[in-house]
Amino acid sequence: MLAVVPTVISNITLVLAVQNIGGTMTSVLGAMEPVTAVCIGALIFGEEFTMQEGWGIFLILVAVTLIVLTRTIQKSLSTVVRKIRPRHA
Repeated sequence: MLAVVPTVISNITLVLAVQNIGGTMTSVLGAMEPVTAVCIGALIFGEEFTMQEGWGIFLILVAVTLIVLTRTIQKSLSTVVRKIRPRHA
């Protein structure tokens, strides 16, 4: 019973986040949760920061960057392709 309340709150906030900021940004913020947890653990609680955690954070940041930049890259590429393609009359 103790886990029901946090689960319900988590699901409600997830639905609200998707409605308000969209699925992509919600997933980006969700992917950043482990990074936040590791940083808080190391800085506030004095937990040891390991090389594995460092690599994990690096991979998460790369993935989030690719997710965020994908739309921009696609728009730029489509603009370049439109300029390169010959137009048929």
